[in-house]
Amino acid sequence: MERLTVKKFLPSFPTHPLVNVRTLTHRGLRITGVRSFLLVHLVSKVGFAAHEAATALKIVEKGLGKEDFAVAVLTDFPIQVVFGYFVARWSRGDRPLRPWIWAYWPRFAFASLAVVILWNFPLPPITTGFFIFLVLYRSIGEMARSVRFTW
Repeated sequence: MERLTVKKFLPSFPTHPLVNVRTLTHRGLRITGVRSFLLVHLVSKVGFAAHEAATALKIVEKGLGKEDFAVAVLTDFPIQVVFGYFVARWSRGDRPLRPWIWAYWPRFAFASLAVVILWNFPLPPITTGFFIFLVLYRSIGEMARSVRFTW
């Protein structure tokens, strides 16, 4: 099998790697589907970044102790590692964007649910049941975030 090189794609351009990368990137950005994907990704990234930062701060501000919040975040780490591995395996194949698209709606739902949680946040002290709910909420939300982040 013949090896494919950039030089075969761009025979009239200089062989400097930066020129080749810029040219290939520019050609890719001319595709309408790529532009649409980048626009959706940018808009969702800005909204989800605001949700993640503000929700964590507001939960601590509403009365959840920093130590309790640290425990909730600590439980997320193994979930992110293991679930990230499965997402990477799931993304292989003929439709690698399918997990990314499917994870958009659960992540959107978790961002909307965060508003309801903060609106109805109980006064301190936080009960064990509500704390377990917060840990589960964060863990499942992190799974959706892993799918979207992996891509």
